[in-house]
Amino acid sequence: MNFLDICKKVNQLGEFQGAISSVVATGYQAEIVEVVRQAYVDIQLHRDTWFFLQRDKTFNIGSSAITYTPTTIFTTDTLSSWDKGRILYNYKPLRYIPYDAYILIDTSAEVAGKPDYFTIRPYDSALIFNKSDATYAISAHYHMKPQSLVGNAEELLMPSEHHYVVVYLAMTYLPSLLSSEIYQRAVNSYNVALGQLLRKQCPEIYITRRPIA
Repeated sequence: MNFLDICKKVNQLGEFQGAISSVVATGYQAEIVEVVRQAYVDIQLHRDTWFFLQRDKTFNIGSSAITYTPTTIFTTDTLSSWDKGRILYNYKPLRYIPYDAYILIDTSAEVAGKPDYFTIRPYDSALIFNKSDATYAISAHYHMKPQSLVGNAEELLMPSEHHYVVVYLAMTYLPSLLSSEIYQRAVNSYNVALGQLLRKQCPEIYITRRPIA
């Protein structure tokens, strides 16, 4: 479903009168459009590890600079966060050094060489590498910022089989406009749909059990 389709589905399941023909709407339909937009953003913010927001970017680093800001790497402002374990050179992860530890390194004394480590500058998410002696290709994996829906036909980044999670959450944002029965049904359906989305679109978390002495 696209943005308009989801708004129509909320309108249908909420048993509202009339039909939504555009996301540029007025009255209660404008409220439906807005809660759909907000529900989708809220779901994307629910986890910072969604598979459907993962991307990668290959770019070159060279001997002329060690610092690469997102604006020098991307043509659009899409970065939410870097995947620290998947900043790669030659298909291998580079060592990540926390920024607080990096600022204690005397980089002026370093000998230029192949990519070996990197850090992330906190205030602008710039990637900082050790000095390079040539040009090297870096493959950087990252998570995108939440997608904000705008146009009627805009497609969600989320897999289509999970679009109803947006429908159900949007309905829970309209308690004053729904009957108590429809509202509770939406809450229950959202909890089920969110669980399915989490199982399919989030990495598994492994817990190591240790004996208690």
